[in-house]
Amino acid sequence: MAELDNPYAAPRSNDDEPPPSDELFLISASQGARFVNLLVDSFVIWLGFFGLLWTVGLDFDEGTPALAYYGLTIGYYLFCEGVFGVTVGKLLTRTRVVALNGGRASFAQIFGRTLSRFVPFEAFSFFGKLPTGWHDRWSNTRVIPRDRA
Repeated sequence: MAELDNPYAAPRSNDDEPPPSDELFLISASQGARFVNLLVDSFVIWLGFFGLLWTVGLDFDEGTPALAYYGLTIGYYLFCEGVFGVTVGKLLTRTRVVALNGGRASFAQIFGRTLSRFVPFEAFSFFGKLPTGWHDRWSNTRVIPRDRA
């Protein structure tokens, strides 16, 4: 007789079983959408970077442009994903950033996600079964289609 069918078995609490992970219920955005996000967001950042260089007149011989680029990139992702949950690329592909429970990602998660993008070869972390990169995994966030939650 199976354990569940035994009328003489001691009652069991549902607390004995771990709750299912919320992450399993999130449907991740496709690798194609993630790639378009990367291209569009990179274009927007570079456009802003060269606009800043032209406006301020920074010289390419100094180390200042590198600092400006990294600062602009961090500011772009922190502002867009932190305030709105989307970037320009995510608006076009109709995706958004969420925490693993499907709710709004915290500022700390967005900050960790943003800094993780600077790890060398991070872009290659998407070549797996799931379209989740290191910056997703390390910050406990996911990018999902906007019409899902």
